[in-house]
Amino acid sequence: MSYGMFSDMGNGLVGCIVQMAVQYGLSERAVILTLKALAEDEVYSEATDTAVVEAVLNTIQEARQPY
Repeated sequence: MSYGMFSDMGNGLVGCIVQMAVQYGLSERAVILTLKALAEDEVYSEATDTAVVEAVLNTIQEARQPY
């Protein structure tokens, strides 16, 4: 899935954050802080871009919705 990162590796890493957030019930704040930590590496600096954050939070919210 694409979260708006500039590389497949970046999307994969962000996907791991999403999976962890859903599995462990992480708060929105924890997810954003994790994205900020990822963005400290200049290769993944876009991890805190609005589009990426919104895509991540929307995906987590959808995954948490009951069917």
